[in-house]
Amino acid sequence: AATAATAGRGVLWIDAGSTAFDAARLAELCRARLARLGETTHPGAAPEDDDDDDAIEHDTRRALSRVRRAFVGDCRACLGLLAEAALDADLVVVDAPAKILAPNLGGAANALGHAELARLAYALNRRAATSRCAVLVVNTTASTSSKRRGPLPATKGVSAAAEPALGLSWSYAPSVALVLRRRRLDGSTPGHSAVLVKHPAKPVAPPSACGVDFDITAAGIVDVS
Repeated sequence: AATAATAGRGVLWIDAGSTAFDAARLAELCRARLARLGETTHPGAAPEDDDDDDAIEHDTRRALSRVRRAFVGDCRACLGLLAEAALDADLVVVDAPAKILAPNLGGAANALGHAELARLAYALNRRAATSRCAVLVVNTTASTSSKRRGPLPATKGVSAAAEPALGLSWSYAPSVALVLRRRRLDGSTPGHSAVLVKHPAKPVAPPSACGVDFDITAAGIVDVS
């Protein structure tokens, strides 16, 4: 969201009950990114230039003004928001649909819950296709029975007995799927990893070939692969 906002793009953050959104953290990321862009554009500028600091603060406020956060309490509200004709966003973040969909699923017999899931998946894909915007959906993982191995690839030090929340029906919704973990791929040191588990244009290779390690810092994500 910070990368899109500082690049002049509109962002719609649909909050479905998650506590992940933090305006102060978003401002910090925007400020850090603008500072890096300023160093790249003006490499000889003084590091303590007050004019530069004022310009960064001004640009940070402009970037934050491009971010719209909307709260939704059910699937119908989320669908209505996605259907707005005047919706002007280059990035749509849905965080997280399991909060509003999971209570209505309750097994294969609950046809209404599964119909809502299918409608939301269709609406998200349609918004991405018709508006030419990026749609990012934040999903969680759920533990599986020890007798049934989940579809997530195994990595050293991380249990593979997990699967994406919302079950098999939701697994067909995203075009690209990434699994984020709080451990690096080799399991050697604390950190984070991102593993590609689904892509429409390429077969998914073993996790070691389709994953990267990264750290989360005050300035954002840092690649440590």
